[in-house]
Amino acid sequence: MEVLLRHDTAAAADIQPVSWSQAGLLAEQVYAVVDETTKGSHRQKDDPALFGIWNALVTRIITTGSEEFRSAGCQAALHKELSTLRERQVWDENTVCEWSDAARLEGKACVGRVFAIMGEKHAEIPKAPDLRTYKARCVFAGNNVQTSNGQPAWELYQEVSQTPAAMQTVPAALAVAGLKGFTPKVRDATQAYLQSRIDTPDRPATWVRLPKAWWPASWHGRFKDPVCRLRLALYGHPESGALWDKHLSKILKSLGWVRQEVHPGLWLHTATGAILTVYVDDLMMAARLRDEAGLWGALEKVVEFGEQPTPIEKFLGGIHHFATQDGLTSLTVNMKAFLISAVQRYMDEIKVNSLPHVRSPYLTEDFIPKGKEEGGAQSATCSSHLMKVLFAARLCRPDLLVAITRLASKVSCWQACHDRALRRLFSYILHHADMELFGTIKTSDLETCEIWMSPDADLNGDMETSKSTSGLWVELVSADGLRTWPIAWRSKRQGSTASSTPEAETISMATGLKSEGLPMQDLFSAALGRTVHLRCLEDNTTAISAARAGYSPALRHLPRTERISVGVLYEVLVERGDCTLQYQASAEHKGDMFTKRLDPATFEAAIARANLRRMTQLAA
Repeated sequence: MEVLLRHDTAAAADIQPVSWSQAGLLAEQVYAVVDETTKGSHRQKDDPALFGIWNALVTRIITTGSEEFRSAGCQAALHKELSTLRERQVWDENTVCEWSDAARLEGKACVGRVFAIMGEKHAEIPKAPDLRTYKARCVFAGNNVQTSNGQPAWELYQEVSQTPAAMQTVPAALAVAGLKGFTPKVRDATQAYLQSRIDTPDRPATWVRLPKAWWPASWHGRFKDPVCRLRLALYGHPESGALWDKHLSKILKSLGWVRQEVHPGLWLHTATGAILTVYVDDLMMAARLRDEAGLWGALEKVVEFGEQPTPIEKFLGGIHHFATQDGLTSLTVNMKAFLISAVQRYMDEIKVNSLPHVRSPYLTEDFIPKGKEEGGAQSATCSSHLMKVLFAARLCRPDLLVAITRLASKVSCWQACHDRALRRLFSYILHHADMELFGTIKTSDLETCEIWMSPDADLNGDMETSKSTSGLWVELVSADGLRTWPIAWRSKRQGSTASSTPEAETISMATGLKSEGLPMQDLFSAALGRTVHLRCLEDNTTAISAARAGYSPALRHLPRTERISVGVLYEVLVERGDCTLQYQASAEHKGDMFTKRLDPATFEAAIARANLRRMTQLAA
């Protein structure tokens, strides 16, 4: 997004979207931020962290007007997209009129232009020009919308909130499938947004301007500023994502699916025990074999799908291997090809043919303080490189998370030391691209498995700030502790300055409970039909004592906000009977790796504990 806002065409050409539907969602979010930035005061600013827009891409964007854009392959893709949209009557060309006439007749109406985005699919695989696959997407320019009465366009929007797409919902749903002996299958909703209407009687009319090259012959010489009514929720319109979410939610509820409020992208089917995750237009369902066909069949009657359901493999950009044998389910997830592609792009930029083998993504040197060193050579492109691999770190490569987030916090003040750290990170990625995240669970664990949460904190480990860093690891664990299933992980700087390790640990515990631990407990309890026990593993005895007592003399100096953390821990881990607080030595603790950089030997031991290993021959 940072590249798009800078209009850096060269860098943007290297960024790649997870899917076209998510690219449309990204466009809406970009338009919203551009609108905030350029128009400034006409509405409240939203916290960009709520958008969740830092997605890696797997489609290379073709610059509009370039020679490649005008090539036969791109033009054929554009013609196909236009024909499809006209066949679906996304806009009604029978309503064509001058915008001045439409604005005069409509009490409240808005108009925006439609334009085309062109991309090469699977661009991470080098191909000759004549073998490339192009995909065109016609989108609504949501950042430049006019209204009939001069009213700000955002005041006319009615559907501006939608279900957040959370990655951790997917491994959680796969764990439920493994426990119940289900086989998860996936499908894409065909042109998802276009399955919802935007021209309902209770909504202001939306009109569109088409590029002159798309005008029907009868428009030429007849109109100066022709517009026509938009019927369906075209990609790019600020309300399209919310309209699709509302449309699909209504369908699912009518078919007996119940949304889980703590994880709104996850649905449970009360009658059959099936589980469904929705990530924009990607649907994953796991159900008993006897129920599967009926559940998909009911959806097919009201939702358009392009293909039949297939066992999960490539999903959200990761390669999933899900297998069950004799009641034991195993899952591996890797992004080897994606990461190699990211490294190759970085190597091309710095003009090297190889990078040295390293054991960890960290240099031993600290970052040079801001302003004490010359600017870095990668200052213009560092965000592009980092945000691409961040997607892999969030999906299946927790070993990359800390190195990426530490560097990402420096993109606005990039220096030569950050260039060196970036090179070290990509050296590690190149020689460890074949790492896979794995988990195992048995159907016999259905009634006894627990959620283990491992929060940790590093007291003021970053020399450039006084604030500590919280780390967290969440997994599903069998009662005997022999089988584990990774679910979520995070690394985040704390919002306030902690003056002691127990204080930092207390804040990390409370934050982890509220953000991941309790929501995951609610999810699994609902999906498994029983109360799933939550076990919090902590390596600081003073923080444990404070949580169990609800107060600690050592922490009596805490201001009101931090004291709340102690109260939360007491209420959840002591007063409730479904949670346990337990000590675990730092050498065994899985959350430690998410708080700071580690030396190579410690780092290798940490990632082995975090269910990471070299890919098996079968997965490779």
